[in-house]
Amino acid sequence: MPLSTLIETVFFLQLAGAMIGAATVTYAEFFYTVAAADGIIDHHERKYLRHLFNGLTYGMVLVLFSGMALIVLEYLIPDAPQDVLAAPFWMVETLTLLVILLADGLSKKKIGWWFASAAILVGWWMILLIDLGLLNLFGYTTLLLSYGVVTFVVAAILGYVRILVRSPQNS
Repeated sequence: MPLSTLIETVFFLQLAGAMIGAATVTYAEFFYTVAAADGIIDHHERKYLRHLFNGLTYGMVLVLFSGMALIVLEYLIPDAPQDVLAAPFWMVETLTLLVILLADGLSKKKIGWWFASAAILVGWWMILLIDLGLLNLFGYTTLLLSYGVVTFVVAAILGYVRILVRSPQNS
């Protein structure tokens, strides 16, 4: 297998991980909103959410390890494209770290659900959009600021949707 093909394969693994993560986090957010509408998340709903979070773990493992593999491969292979020197690549790595830290803070109840769920959702979607090449024209600072702004907009929208779907007897 030529080394350039190996780089492409690793990149497609990263893209697959981003797709798994974005799809799973979107479905998990929808499912959580519907499940929490009655104010109680029962045993079956909790079990289902746990399975969804396993999907997020698989996506994160693919994104994390393929990102590290791309760094090593592009460093070791002579005349390899130096995509790892570009701002979008490092934004993906930053978002990966942020998603991990936010998920850890959320699981330890150090970060509020309203913020962490929106930040993780936006993070996964930005990783996917960058991997698809749709945000590659922007610099690191622009991407980082966009992430922050979009996170608060999405948090507001999700908060409003959660209020709308809450059943009247729990209000």
